Amino acid sequence: SSAKNPKAWPYLLALLASVAAVIVHGYLALRHFELSLGNDLSDSFCNLNATFDCDAVAASRFSSFLGIPLAVWGAVTNAVVFTMALFYRWVAEGESSPLGRWVYYLSVGIVLASVVMAGISMTQLDVYCLFCITAYVLSIISLWGYYQGIEGTGFSYFLVDFMALPSKQMGLLVGLAMIPFGAWITNGLLYDQYRVSSQQFEQVVNRSLQEWKSSKTYSELEQAEGLVIGPAADEAKMTLVEFADFRCGHCRSAAPKLHAFAKANPDVRFVFMVFPLDGACNPAIPRSTGLSCRLAKAAFCAPADKAWTAHDWIFDHQPEYRSMAIVDEKLKEMSSELGFSWDELVKCIDSRETAEKIEKQAKLGQAVNVQGTPSIFANGRSLPGGQFIQVLKAALDASQ
Repeated sequence: SSAKNPKAWPYLLALLASVAAVIVHGYLALRHFELSLGNDLSDSFCNLNATFDCDAVAASRFSSFLGIPLAVWGAVTNAVVFTMALFYRWVAEGESSPLGRWVYYLSVGIVLASVVMAGISMTQLDVYCLFCITAYVLSIISLWGYYQGIEGTGFSYFLVDFMALPSKQMGLLVGLAMIPFGAWITNGLLYDQYRVSSQQFEQVVNRSLQEWKSSKTYSELEQAEGLVIGPAADEAKMTLVEFADFRCGHCRSAAPKLHAFAKANPDVRFVFMVFPLDGACNPAIPRSTGLSCRLAKAAFCAPADKAWTAHDWIFDHQPEYRSMAIVDEKLKEMSSELGFSWDELVKCIDSRETAEKIEKQAKLGQAVNVQGTPSIFANGRSLPGGQFIQVLKAALDASQ
């Protein structure tokens, strides 16, 4: 078997797995930039539940290496491996060519990186990315296919091949150098695509952080009661409190980012509170429709184990809330889909206890000078731009 004729079907399988890995990593890279740079977005179809949540992994401090998302590294590395494998299959000649062995070495490296990232997910995050797992499986398939399809694989050649790179394999060295260079270029292009001026956005982050540091601390928020993700207040390094309205488009956009950030950082406590822009339950608002108030009550009347799911459901159907009749129709649909009693939900919504709970949250928002939604506070101080992952990360770093 020669370098030009590696074993056919395992090699073809490896090539297909490499292409699939580029696609999967590409999707994760785009999602990373959508999430971290604040573009409006809906919840990813990769987010299945509290255990399998791609956005939570993308928002974690482990999602980048040297300032470049791991998904970009993965996409570029698999693309380079695929290109080298094609070159080896149809162009390189002779079994002595080290090109095939370098395809194998890089495939081993990808698998090792996958093992490390899987270990981090299990031990540090307690949350998993379904697409990441898919990429891990594809890396194993690629490694197996290249191992079966290439003659002379094995690390007994590695040191010899490595030492020969500068002098005898300059073309191959250039190919390997394309991994960091390609990752850097790709990262820059994506960054500019999602932020017209990356420098300008960095200024926004810095300005938000400075305003947060100099703003008033509201001790009233220490005991804020709402929907909660994360540890107890006295165990958290940072407590985020959001005041939101379920009919607010910016609140809908901020929700997946805040959730992902909180789930990706176990030392962050996130408290969701309502500040309905509706005078029916919020004395700070002159106009009244009753729609936002009813939606807020529904979120807090859902069973405790379904509360966050109801929160997400209500936001997901936001464009449909045009009248009270439609709101009730949608809430009835929600109770059916999520599996709890519509009669019990209505009873809770109409109760005086629930009205007092919503009014209490609205009055707290008024007391801490909430001017609009979403309003986000970190450790009791207003955090402008808190709907952006990078602003949240900067605030968390400053809270350590």
